[in-house]
Amino acid sequence: MPCRGRACGAESNQHICCGAARRVSHCANTHCVAGVVPREQRTPDYFPSCLISQCAAAVLAIFNATRTDAKEALAGGSLGIASALNGAAAELLRAYAQDVPVQHGEELRASVRLRALYYNDCLTLAHACRMSVAAEPGRPGGDLLAIAAKLDSTAQNAMRSIRMSAEQRLDDNLNNACREGLLGAYGSFLRFQRGAALSAALSALKEVVTVLSDIVATEIAELAAATLCDKYLSRLCDEVLALQEISAEGCEQIDKILADAHENVETLMSLVAGMAKLRRGAPAPAPVERLRTTKMRLCAYQEVLNGRMEDLVLKFREGKYNGLIDRNAIEHFLVAIFEDTPLRAGFIRDLDLSVEEEVGEWDNSNW
Repeated sequence: MPCRGRACGAESNQHICCGAARRVSHCANTHCVAGVVPREQRTPDYFPSCLISQCAAAVLAIFNATRTDAKEALAGGSLGIASALNGAAAELLRAYAQDVPVQHGEELRASVRLRALYYNDCLTLAHACRMSVAAEPGRPGGDLLAIAAKLDSTAQNAMRSIRMSAEQRLDDNLNNACREGLLGAYGSFLRFQRGAALSAALSALKEVVTVLSDIVATEIAELAAATLCDKYLSRLCDEVLALQEISAEGCEQIDKILADAHENVETLMSLVAGMAKLRRGAPAPAPVERLRTTKMRLCAYQEVLNGRMEDLVLKFREGKYNGLIDRNAIEHFLVAIFEDTPLRAGFIRDLDLSVEEEVGEWDNSNW
């Protein structure tokens, strides 16, 4: 039963209740955690917009109310009651961090959406712990801060589980799509096998990116999406480079596979495109920059698959593939794609000749 923190309007999503009922149901209630703001405008109490469960919202409300009662009891001189209430508040959050994975382990393992919600729940409650301690300077808060650290760790474990399972599914399906040179093979049955495996790989990627973009904070969703999409495209590029022979028909097929992959990644990354506006010109995080470079590499590979031998050699020598395709990779593509002829051998030799050196040779030629 999720509660939307990204917007204050009603929305329905599926979520397993983290209480005793353990059921899948819908909730249209909302709980506003915070709005997403640029980094330079964030205050110490900032918490990113995200989706949390109704159960976590209820726990948060009880925690805050208990801490308020404890503060009032302390102000009235009831030290024992205040201590008991603070202990109860701490135990409430400790139980949430420890008991939910045990009581609902099967459901969590089966659902990316539930693990993402639990990730948000734990981070939200950890933030509440720290803010509660900060609101009472001078009062002991070590126990609550320790619980906040435990909640943070539990949240990271949940996200790590999402990432590892997504990467495993992606790897398994790409292994099936690329095994024994299948990526460049032709024939109806082989194309069917390859297509099915690539579709399964994309489905694994799409499920995780879509869920995270809908549930977790936008900046976290962007990092996860960029990391997974980069892995997807990098693996395809590596498999293309590993092919020892690529026929003319194979070039066409691989070019379409790469074009489809690029388009699919663009669609998935559009789900988290809002972060570019929030950065306001600030540098993108490393995973986003890596993905950008990988997309450029993929486009360069497409150019190689569609290009003429002399054009590819000239572009390489002019530095148009710097940082994308090195000298050995260009030679590999020339050997894999083009027929073994003296002309090809000459072009391979030309790879080590700069454009300036070639001009000098022409100038010094004795016509």
